[in-house]
Amino acid sequence: MVRVNPQNQRARYLLAVIYQKMGDPAAAENELRTVIQGNPLNPIPHLRLGMLLRERGRYEEALKEFHVVERLRPHNPMILFYTGMTMKDVGKCGRAVQYLKRFIMHKRVDKFPKKKELAMEAIEACGEKGSHQRRIRYR
Repeated sequence: MVRVNPQNQRARYLLAVIYQKMGDPAAAENELRTVIQGNPLNPIPHLRLGMLLRERGRYEEALKEFHVVERLRPHNPMILFYTGMTMKDVGKCGRAVQYLKRFIMHKRVDKFPKKKELAMEAIEACGEKGSHQRRIRYR
């Protein structure tokens, strides 16, 4: 489909997903950047690119993509989770805890039990042991 219509954003996005699953992150990144260039206000490719960059250890670049998504979709639970975890990765525990607590308190957090568990572990690792548990129990 990309060969037939190089402007097809959905086909390029799906191609990026395939490249990533096949272990070719450079090609996936290239396709995602092309999608973003075609429609910079679509948060989905920004989130996917941020996740890809984070996986590759390019945390500051990932945070830039996450901040774009946050501006477009400020209450999206996934952006709260990934921004918080990336902040923790770069040693910004105070900011990480802020994002991860917002994620844990999100009304849709129960759809992501593994991520909720990881967020709680990250908060605890950042020195906020116990402070989030009380709020979760009584929410």
